[in-house]
Amino acid sequence: MRAPCFISGALLLAALVSAEEFMGNVELHEAHPFLQRRSVVGDLKEVDVSENDLVKELSQFACKTLDDLDEDNVRRTVVDILDAKKQLVNGIMYHLELKIQDTSCLEDEDITYDDSCMSRTTGNPKICKIRMHRSFADKSPHNAKVVSSECKDEFEVVGAITEAKSNSDYIHAMASFAMADLNGMSNSIYWYKLAEILEAKTQIANGMNTYLTVELHSTNCLKNDKYKSDKVCGVDPETLSKMVCHLVVWEQPWKNKKQVKKSSCSTLESPKLARNTSIKSKRSILGAESPAYVNDRKIEEMKQFLSHQLTARTNSDFIKQVVAVLNSSTQVVSGKLTRATVRVADTNCLKSENRNPSECNLSSQGHQICSVTILEQPWVHKKELTQSECHAVPSMAEVLGVSTEDKDLLSFGEFINRERRLYKTDEEMAYRFRVFRANMLKAAYLNKTEQGTATYGATMFADMTKSEFKQYTGLVYNQKNQLARLPKMAEIRDIEIPSEFDWREAGVVTPVKNQGQCGSC
Repeated sequence: MRAPCFISGALLLAALVSAEEFMGNVELHEAHPFLQRRSVVGDLKEVDVSENDLVKELSQFACKTLDDLDEDNVRRTVVDILDAKKQLVNGIMYHLELKIQDTSCLEDEDITYDDSCMSRTTGNPKICKIRMHRSFADKSPHNAKVVSSECKDEFEVVGAITEAKSNSDYIHAMASFAMADLNGMSNSIYWYKLAEILEAKTQIANGMNTYLTVELHSTNCLKNDKYKSDKVCGVDPETLSKMVCHLVVWEQPWKNKKQVKKSSCSTLESPKLARNTSIKSKRSILGAESPAYVNDRKIEEMKQFLSHQLTARTNSDFIKQVVAVLNSSTQVVSGKLTRATVRVADTNCLKSENRNPSECNLSSQGHQICSVTILEQPWVHKKELTQSECHAVPSMAEVLGVSTEDKDLLSFGEFINRERRLYKTDEEMAYRFRVFRANMLKAAYLNKTEQGTATYGATMFADMTKSEFKQYTGLVYNQKNQLARLPKMAEIRDIEIPSEFDWREAGVVTPVKNQGQCGSC
């Protein structure tokens, strides 16, 4: 009698295959607790070691599915399987966490996972959480289905905010870095020094976020004093001002990037200092710092001014040119103070030629990021560069992680100079390089295999994806003109139409003949 019971139980189990059916058949489950246990969604379990090969096949299949769904033509590969769990859900649901990265292979190329291009990875890896379902009826991994997927850049995976020790060297370094930014934003004429770190927390977020609550004290050093260090500047009780600030400092140590993302401060000044500052003339009152528009006409004037000033200050033999203004802010002081961060590059013109920077072409050498401060006092016709601090930008090869002799890098550099491309961030440049390289691989493949006379290479669209390029194709309809010039209604004559008409009798259609080399009809 056991066999019939097992068969009937299996048939009932096959009928109760989904969570929805389980909810709709509560009475049946209550009457058959054995069936209830068999059909309830199972807990997540670690995948057994014996299933490692299966998990690898599922991972590769999931990666191929993602390639089929995306818009680009770049093939990806599974760099590492970070986690693998399974769950009984009307079959087996696999929960995979994969580390996936772009390769130099194209999706439309007929290759295997052993091909050399699959081992040449580019760009930042992504962490993908994928759910795949495989039924009991078909155990082949190639018949599994990707139910859901979520991918993020490896460094964008945000962690929990955790407490940090306020007296650690790293926290003090972050607080000291923020001091320069806070002193620049402060309206006080005195320099502030770090008095105490009240609270510190850290969080992994595309790098490291450091959350600080600090107490600052004003010193007896004016901002135009020669000495600004904490050791030299003391605290004067007569002019003491305290400030409590909440800060978020973000850092990417692998790219040597660091910036104050947020700052919020509350200030309480002493009555004597308040009296002293209230009687100052209007021209010496410090205003709040406000952002400037980078597309403003005055920004273009500032670029020309800085190009000449930085050229005069540099030791390079070549004329400098400000390529882009990354950010800019203004502040009313005893005049107008403009602070800006600019990208600077060498040109192919020597200083001795005394040419205008706009007449010169940019060079691939001497790229720098400069923080500058310009003071303008129109009433005395004064405009000067009061401060400039520059540091070298990593070379394109360093940013893209390739050799300086890489042929794709050289082609990409020629393309950038010819089309005068300017990418705002290193991440955008790396992405455009991957797209450019994929397009050039496709062009090389077409040049090799196509039998026509066309030659394929880098056009002005070479760093665009297929979907981006489509925005430049097709007929652009001018709706205004279309409405203004509607075609006239055709005049159909009242004539008799014959029952049949043969174009062969009119001599229009000729018999079939040998067309030779011509392939058209």
